[in-house]
Amino acid sequence: MSSHDAGVLIVGGGLIGSSIAWRLAQRGVPVTLVDAGNLGGEASTAGAGMLAPASEAAKRSGWLDLGIQSLRLYPQFLEELREETGREVEHRACGCLYIDPGANVDALEALHRSTGMRVERRGDSLFYPEEGIVDPGALLRSLRHAAEKRGVKIEHAMVSDVHADQHKAVVIAAGAWSGKIPVIGRDGPLALPKSEPVKASSSATRSAARRGRPCR
Repeated sequence: MSSHDAGVLIVGGGLIGSSIAWRLAQRGVPVTLVDAGNLGGEASTAGAGMLAPASEAAKRSGWLDLGIQSLRLYPQFLEELREETGREVEHRACGCLYIDPGANVDALEALHRSTGMRVERRGDSLFYPEEGIVDPGALLRSLRHAAEKRGVKIEHAMVSDVHADQHKAVVIAAGAWSGKIPVIGRDGPLALPKSEPVKASSSATRSAARRGRPCR
């Protein structure tokens, strides 16, 4: 792939790639954001906007700690985005109810309490009042608006390979396709971690949401 003014190249325009592009552009860094299709058109909306780092973790890890830290930074992040774009993004700390008949609830409760997360025992289930949801579609639109406002160059193209030495830095944020993008450094190809898509499902209780009840 050819050089883009020796700035930062970001491959993948989902929530992660678009957020990084906006943050770099805020600091005056030239950024080119490249995506094969519509920005965020693949997995960015597949998680239904769930912000649930603790209830989805069965063991302690660096990812869990980062997820909890990110969860607590979300309100500030969205407020800054709103001030820059004038656009609202729905965000609710409505809590998450974890139900798994086969889980060791005592062990999970102890694990998640050790992280500093609030956990409420409800019979054989656990409720996490700090967790919540964000509207991923609205967030994507706001991030694109913010990135373009800051001068991020957005291109729609299939990336066949990336020559890292032609850019100040390269960010591969293409989700499940990240591991399939050849990245070539000064000394040859760089080994990227393998990645693959994972199928998931979600459901919603529309009537409760309409009445303004917590999304538990």
